[in-house]
Amino acid sequence: ASEAPAVPAAPTIDENALAQLMDMGFNMNGCKRALMAVGGSNVEAAMNWVFDHNGDPDFNDPLPEGGQDTTAAKSSGSGVDEGMVMSLVESLGCFTIDQVRAAVKHCSGAADRAADWLFFSHGRS
Repeated sequence: ASEAPAVPAAPTIDENALAQLMDMGFNMNGCKRALMAVGGSNVEAAMNWVFDHNGDPDFNDPLPEGGQDTTAAKSSGSGVDEGMVMSLVESLGCFTIDQVRAAVKHCSGAADRAADWLFFSHGRS
């Protein structure tokens, strides 16, 4: 039996690397594109890729389906990136998974905006 898949899998996005890039102020989708372009986990290479490509017209667009590892950034039934939700829960430390998921959904998947929304708008009418 062959152990190699018939179709090469996309690189797995390292959630810690994604969080590090996002902590630098880059948009989640741009960070994912950068990590996908450099193999999934090299923060320095991804940061250089971001600097080279942040003017690309599709830089902040969501990755097309199949452009991500299915376990690293799987969307739940709520339509949000669960890997990013978990990364935010861990990095923010003071919000529940449901609160973060709601914020990410409210902010159309933009992690930086979701964090701002949680800290500055959460619970207000």
